[in-house]
Amino acid sequence: MSDDQLTAKNQIPAAQYLVGSERKEYMRGFKAINKEIELLESETQQDMLRKIPEYVQAVSDQKRVQLELEALPATISEFVSSVKDNKVENWVDVNLASAEVKSNVRLVLTAAISLILGGMLSIIAVLISKAMRERKAAQVPH
Repeated sequence: MSDDQLTAKNQIPAAQYLVGSERKEYMRGFKAINKEIELLESETQQDMLRKIPEYVQAVSDQKRVQLELEALPATISEFVSSVKDNKVENWVDVNLASAEVKSNVRLVLTAAISLILGGMLSIIAVLISKAMRERKAAQVPH
């Protein structure tokens, strides 16, 4: 028997070797598996590394850091020139006209409710204390 006849005899239709979403790899035939092995062996190390998400993330981080390092001398020279001028206006740029001022109504409401509840609790504590003193005084014989 030739190799072609042997593979034709050993091959099973695709519908028979699909189980759910998994394929039975051993049912694919040796030619397909050998071809896949050849493809895997022909991959370069760089191709294999590109399939690893951590490697891809590390490469992108490396590029980002490299760009930041390239921009660093310009940033440092700009800082040094502003310090040499020794003008406070050049150090911090604040536009107070664009600052937002918000009225904190909730803070006032919270403070008012806290004051009312605190007063009520203190009055209740005083009344309970007075009632306990009167009760003790009534129980003690003279």
